[in-house]
Amino acid sequence: MSYIDIFIPFSAGIILLLFPDILIKRQDAEYEKKKSIFKKGGFVLLGVSAIYLLVLLLSSR
Repeated sequence: MSYIDIFIPFSAGIILLLFPDILIKRQDAEYEKKKSIFKKGGFVLLGVSAIYLLVLLLSSR
């Protein structure tokens, strides 16, 4: 496992948290629901990258 394995979910999580609108059409009837789902997915990806970082740091001891 390398730092690129941490960067990929981290960057995807940041994009989903900051810009969830880029993947959804504003005219969609369930716009707010989909936007919140993407934000939750962003938090999950940030959590995954934090776990990867923790594992990487603990395994390098």
